[in-house]
Amino acid sequence: MPETMFAPPSKDFKLPAAGVTQGVIAQVIDLGLVTQNKYMAEGTEEVPQIDVWWQLAENDESGKPHLLRQNYRFSEGENSNLTAFMLNLFGSVPPKGTFNYKKLLGTQRAVVIEHYKTKSGKTRARISTTTKLAANQPKLEIAK
Repeated sequence: MPETMFAPPSKDFKLPAAGVTQGVIAQVIDLGLVTQNKYMAEGTEEVPQIDVWWQLAENDESGKPHLLRQNYRFSEGENSNLTAFMLNLFGSVPPKGTFNYKKLLGTQRAVVIEHYKTKSGKTRARISTTTKLAANQPKLEIAK
């Protein structure tokens, strides 16, 4: 058995271009309860979270479609980011407790990608907003 073991160096992934591109929601994952720091308070708490994975029309350096993850507290509260996301997608919010979030799978939108700096100084990409596709725009097929 070797005496030392080192992790391989981390990759610097090429970010998708900033601007407008086409995207489709390729996956919605219920993460269950996740421990995170309390907002504006000391300590941690367990909160329900979901991940929404967007597949973009632009490919990464390996030739596969870029994927961007959006993480949300699984809350339908009036001021939640998930509620704002649903309002952006559909123009209204379904009544609380009535929407099956797995139905987001396959949702096609034009997405606005923006680059931002993390607290540690790394540049990342996120979706700042979405809009409807043009009426005649072909739909993206979700990659396997």
